[in-house]
Amino acid sequence: MNPEKLKQWFALTQQFQQDQFWNQVLDLDTLAKEGKMNFEKNFIKNNDTFPPCDLYQKDHLLILELELPGLTTDDIQVSLSQGNVVIQGSYYTLKTGSNYFIKERVSKAFKKEIALPFPVIKPSIRHTFQNGLFTLILPIQIDDAKEIPIKINKETEN
Repeated sequence: MNPEKLKQWFALTQQFQQDQFWNQVLDLDTLAKEGKMNFEKNFIKNNDTFPPCDLYQKDHLLILELELPGLTTDDIQVSLSQGNVVIQGSYYTLKTGSNYFIKERVSKAFKKEIALPFPVIKPSIRHTFQNGLFTLILPIQIDDAKEIPIKINKETEN
């Protein structure tokens, strides 16, 4: 490879590693103002991908599955607030007194907020936690009211 081309390529990669470059390319405020991105309707309201999750509907249930390997129910808190499921907790991977040769798993706190597409029946919410898979079962609130005709009386003239 030509050394001059290699230098140009290296200089270009340095530019991509700077936050200023990405802030100019991804001007999120401008995109939001132009209506190209609507942050209010995001289903996941944070940038963290942990814990990975799936949200799907099966019959009259919303099922939320979260991968939480190595955690227990004591390590997490789950709440429902204004139509959002909030999952938060922390995981620690550092073993004190150990001499690490490789340390790729980080220890950190997490919080994930997921907007639900339907209202749910709060007293009927249940969960399971098996083999690192936390499953939240949320019954969808079905409006059983059918179309009800309303009799309109004719106006009387005075």
